[in-house]
Amino acid sequence: MVLIPAGRLTVGTSEAERAELAKRFDCHPTWLGDDLPKREVALATFWIDRHPVTSAQYLAFVEATGYPRPSWWNRWGGVFPAEYADHPVVGVSGQDAAAYAKWSGNRLPTAEEWEAAIAGRGPSVFAWGDQWPGPVKMLPQGRVYWELPGTRPVGTGGCGRSTTGLE
Repeated sequence: MVLIPAGRLTVGTSEAERAELAKRFDCHPTWLGDDLPKREVALATFWIDRHPVTSAQYLAFVEATGYPRPSWWNRWGGVFPAEYADHPVVGVSGQDAAAYAKWSGNRLPTAEEWEAAIAGRGPSVFAWGDQWPGPVKMLPQGRVYWELPGTRPVGTGGCGRSTTGLE
């Protein structure tokens, strides 16, 4: 886990900043409409996991609680896809994530905490900085399965890293 110190920070974006980002990345401004309104907040010190929850960790939760599996696992007849064990779990809702967090003795970060955890020393467009990394690099596979996640193993850095060390 990573300790995020207490402090004041500016979170969110203004309407003008969203319009400029939309122009910069050639998208419609409404695509950015779910960002927090720009404002200053004070946060207490908190801990956050360095890495995303893996599919194997989520499987342990499912097996211990009987909680429903992500629907994409049904591609294998409901059998856990072992080749994704060390990949971040995907295909779960916010409620699913909250249930996992509670089971594991944690909680989900607030939106403001998330911004503080990824912002590091200052705000940036993306968790890793201000530059777009370029096109998505698909994992090499013998055949493309559009219903499978295009994820990379957790802990390898292939998922991106923030200035605070979060992946």
